[in-house]
Amino acid sequence: MWEDSPVTDARAETEREPDFPPVKGGVNAIAVRAAESEVNMRDERCIFCKIANGEIPSNTLYEDEKYRVILDLGPATKGHALILPKDHYENLYELPDENGAEVLRLAKQMAVRMKEKLGCTGMNLVQNNGESAGQTVHHFHMHLIPRYDDGSRIVTWTPGEPSAEELAQIRDTICG
Repeated sequence: MWEDSPVTDARAETEREPDFPPVKGGVNAIAVRAAESEVNMRDERCIFCKIANGEIPSNTLYEDEKYRVILDLGPATKGHALILPKDHYENLYELPDENGAEVLRLAKQMAVRMKEKLGCTGMNLVQNNGESAGQTVHHFHMHLIPRYDDGSRIVTWTPGEPSAEELAQIRDTICG
């Protein structure tokens, strides 16, 4: 999509090396996964599946065979965007590891582009899982929220003051 950027439209550059590492199992594995995706990995009731797959129009910043990046309709800041997988995964717990790595790589590429073009001085990557965490659309997505030197902050919390014993107990519960 951009001649001077590492983020590109894969359909426009079919001879180019992929930005993401190859799928284990080679070309046949890719073909099988693509076929499975078409059959099994879309949720016809999911608005983000429809947007990601072009059934509902969006202000698209980037698109390839697996992801679409769009501007958020209710932005926290100028340039607030969403990375949407075209396949349906409800949340991070369902997202395959390979896709997680690809999303983070794409987030970095988009952040670099936004810093260059929008002049933002920071970037929040926000990804909510479950209603208690603020997830309102149950399709994995990552928010890219450019930050500017205007002092606004949306990702804040009041730090707790757990004791050393409480921290050790929590660590043992998670790791034990």
